[in-house]
Amino acid sequence: MDTVAASRTITEGFTQQTILVVGDVMLDRYLWGKVERISPEAPVPVMHLENETLAAGGAANVAWNLVSLGATPLLIGLIGNDPDGDTLATMLQQSAIDVRHAVRGTRRTTVKTRIVGGHQHIARIDAEDNSAARAQEEAALITAAQNAFT
Repeated sequence: MDTVAASRTITEGFTQQTILVVGDVMLDRYLWGKVERISPEAPVPVMHLENETLAAGGAANVAWNLVSLGATPLLIGLIGNDPDGDTLATMLQQSAIDVRHAVRGTRRTTVKTRIVGGHQHIARIDAEDNSAARAQEEAALITAAQNAFT
């Protein structure tokens, strides 16, 4: 069997599969632009912002990739009860990702912002809460995992 046929056989195996995805759910933000000079205040590039894009990150990205292969992911993880969480939940639902089992927690939604000037990754800014989940959030995640296939 050649590589193309083998790949097709593998991807066809994903259709009609329901796959549980558990992990850190985050929003990836990309700021795109051009760099044409260095700042006079410090030796850092000054980027002229041209575009912003959003993508599912972490476990949400895994779920998105599974959808692209034809599978049905059930996503379990914490999504903040904040505007970034609302944006992420909407993006996932529009991509046919089941977020019924994702827990809307009290922590902020993790957002990883990448600044890209031209083809150069200039910086990444992580906005996240690294503290442990609250007991009620942990209990909700465990319940979600137990009930995911019912």
